[in-house]
Amino acid sequence: MGIELIPWALRQKFHIEERLHAAAILQKDFPDELRDILGCLDGFVLKKSEVLVGGGNKTSMSKWIDSYLNARGWGERSFDTAVVVDGTPKETPTHRIDNFKNWYVFTVDGERAQSYGNSGETRSARMPSGA
Repeated sequence: MGIELIPWALRQKFHIEERLHAAAILQKDFPDELRDILGCLDGFVLKKSEVLVGGGNKTSMSKWIDSYLNARGWGERSFDTAVVVDGTPKETPTHRIDNFKNWYVFTVDGERAQSYGNSGETRSARMPSGA
């Protein structure tokens, strides 16, 4: 089981890619998070007028996604990271994630929405071109 776990209507609306059996892992181990993400994608409407306007810090599209997920217990988190070279840590700037729940991340970056789980699975939905 894999990509077929994603409803057909969403697979028609978005170009959905799956890695490492992510949909099956989500269905089994993170069913609430999967339901949230599928509901978010189902309710999302990409409007040309919003793409052309931009948003400064955040576009109205990102704000809509954040609002949808925040209402379901997702929230922003900061991660402190470091690079270790030959045993010597070098701190790097904190990484901020807009939507985090139960060690699962959903992020929108440009034209791609991605989700990452704590077992390394990745799903992405590319926004349709020409919208």
